[in-house]
Amino acid sequence: MILGIDIGGTKTSVCAGGADGKILLARRMESHPERGPGNWMERLFAMADQMLAEAEIDLRQIRTVGISAPGPLSVRSGVLLSPPTMTGWETVPIVAPIKKHF
Repeated sequence: MILGIDIGGTKTSVCAGGADGKILLARRMESHPERGPGNWMERLFAMADQMLAEAEIDLRQIRTVGISAPGPLSVRSGVLLSPPTMTGWETVPIVAPIKKHF
């Protein structure tokens, strides 16, 4: 099972699919970057967890997580540096918390 996360200034999408590339389910939420990265992360995890629970997909079935995010960012450190569409998000770790959760 593959999980995809698309982070944007206005919306964030999550989808789950098989190794064949077929999307099995997807959800979307407003990003609300003005509420801060902590609020966004909590809502992302809640949305993804609910989506996976509804589809009866156990977190242990997730083998890969792909993340699309606005730049500038550091791929090496997994950090959003200062995306212009997400004012106030300066040096925000994205990969580590997502990796830890999933």
